[in-house]
Amino acid sequence: QSNPKTYKRCGGDGSIGQVYLSSKGINYDGFYKEAAIVDQRLAVSISMGFVSAKNPRRSSTGVTKALLRAHDSCGRVCHAACKDPITQDFKDCSGAVAI
Repeated sequence: QSNPKTYKRCGGDGSIGQVYLSSKGINYDGFYKEAAIVDQRLAVSISMGFVSAKNPRRSSTGVTKALLRAHDSCGRVCHAACKDPITQDFKDCSGAVAI
């Protein structure tokens, strides 16, 4: 049987883990990486982290485009969800944003 909490690349799964957040510029040359702490004892854990993106006012087009990604310390990729402005529901998305 499989155990959803364990992952063969992570021998020392503890109660505290990290999720790495990153932003990579689409219409500018920039990259930022940050880490957020999560509780690995829970099936689903919520945490908040912050990433940087270029100031849109300093862009020639007035819009900054970036790709946001996240993965845990074992390399498992998080799935992006974006809030629909009409329904206010979260839906799967690419993680690409325009600011």
